[in-house]
Amino acid sequence: MSSNMSYWQRIAGGVRAEMARQRKDANQLMEVLHLSRNSVYRRMNGDVPFNLNEIATVSEWLNVPISAFEFDPRESRIAA
Repeated sequence: MSSNMSYWQRIAGGVRAEMARQRKDANQLMEVLHLSRNSVYRRMNGDVPFNLNEIATVSEWLNVPISAFEFDPRESRIAA
């Protein structure tokens, strides 16, 4: 992914890519995260960062390691 993207935009891109590979959609993610459609889309677009609990939940749901989303805690601050 492009280096001029923010850390959280890269995370969102990783989530979108894995969801596409598994043919999962935002409606399913809404149910998994217990968030509104708007909240899910803002996270998927990288406008609002996923928090650590959300990333862990998504990782578990997609059955991939968190590192699949380019997760590197040295590179960013964790969203609260």
